[in-house]
Amino acid sequence: MFDLKSSVSSSIRQWVRQFVNGFVNSSLGLSVRQFVNGFVNSSMGSSIRQWVRQFVNGFVNALVGSSISQWVRQFVNGFVNSSMGSSIRQWVRQFVNSSMGSSIRQFVNGFVNSSVGSSIRQWVRQFVSGFVNSSIGSSIRQWVCQFVSGFVNSSVGSSIRQWVRQFVK
Repeated sequence: MFDLKSSVSSSIRQWVRQFVNGFVNSSLGLSVRQFVNGFVNSSMGSSIRQWVRQFVNGFVNALVGSSISQWVRQFVNGFVNSSMGSSIRQWVRQFVNSSMGSSIRQFVNGFVNSSVGSSIRQWVRQFVSGFVNSSIGSSIRQWVCQFVSGFVNSSVGSSIRQWVRQFVK
C-alpha cells in the first residue's frame, strides 16, 4: 500500500539535502565561506576570540574560586552518597541488565552497523578531518599548544612536576 506520509517526508528530506548541497557548492556558498574565513582571521575576529577567551577564563576562575563551586561539589558528593543516589545507581544497574536495556543495546548496535550509521560515521570523520585541517582547527591546535606550554611552565605546573618527582622517587 502507498504511504503518502512517508513518501512526502522522504521527498522533502531528499530536496533539503539537494538544496543544502547545492548551496554549499554554489558560488554564493563559496562567498559565504570566504566571508566567514575572512572575518575569523580579521582583527575584529581576533578581538572577539580574545574577548571570549578572557571572558571564559574570568568566568571559570570566578566560579572555581567561589563558594558556589564548593557548594556544588558538596551537594553532588552528598547526593551521590545519599540513599537516593544509591537507589538511582541500583535502578540504573537493573535497567541496564533488563530485557529493555538489552533491547536498547541491540537497537543501538543495529543502528551503528546499518548503512545509515555507517554514513553518519563517514560524514563525522570527513567533517572532523576538514575541521582539524581548517584555519580554525589550526588556530585551536596552536592555542592548545600555547595553553599546555603555559600551564607546564606555570607555578602550578612546576608544583605538579615537583610532586611527581617526589612521588616517583
